[in-house]
Amino acid sequence: MSVLQACSSLLAGMQDLLLPARCLQCAGELEPWAAFLCDSCLEELLATGSSCCGTESLPGCARFAYADVGRQVLSQVKYGGQAALCRRLCRHWSRPAWPAEVLVPVPAHPVRKRERGGNPALLLARCLGREWRLPVAQVLQRRGDGCQQKSLDRAARLRNLVGQYRLRKPGKGQRVMLVDDVVTTGATFQYLAMLLTAGGWRVAGFAALAWTPDQGQFEFGLRQQDPRQQEGCELEKHVLS
Repeated sequence: MSVLQACSSLLAGMQDLLLPARCLQCAGELEPWAAFLCDSCLEELLATGSSCCGTESLPGCARFAYADVGRQVLSQVKYGGQAALCRRLCRHWSRPAWPAEVLVPVPAHPVRKRERGGNPALLLARCLGREWRLPVAQVLQRRGDGCQQKSLDRAARLRNLVGQYRLRKPGKGQRVMLVDDVVTTGATFQYLAMLLTAGGWRVAGFAALAWTPDQGQFEFGLRQQDPRQQEGCELEKHVLS
């Protein structure tokens, strides 16, 4: 955690002692047990509904829409690392029917991880693991090269992902569910599913806390958009390399 983040956390703590906690959305006073949202605003967020995305070979689900009230609230998890809020949101998320044995968080870029004081995907995976009674395994590692994904289209995202991740340990046929904070095009999930499969894991699907509705449908398939073919590289060289 940086000095600036530490000072911000200290000031926020002092403010909480002096002033009543307020809802992020409506600014109403919160009950002592509520985390960041009053009950009515939480119901409004839940009403945005979940999204089923992915493909038949790689199904996925996202619990909230990353827009309007959702963007403001979920940013507290993505950029603020608010564990209490993340746990509260995960209590309203039913476990998908896919036969997963372990949750695998998408590793954060080293620079983003330092800036945010942690990895929001790991925080989410731990909260979901508690609710769904599944273990969490950090079997993926992120390298420091490559540019940020947010400014790229889907094809560019797939090209940018090549070589940015590696497996920390091989699998023995265990079924895993990938976990990330926000899904946009699904390119990261697609690439990591192939990387895990090449390393001996079986990917049952993926879960994201939020989806970006302005991106339209998740139109991807593992065979049609194989990044190995786009760059002419061998995926296997990134497995335990």
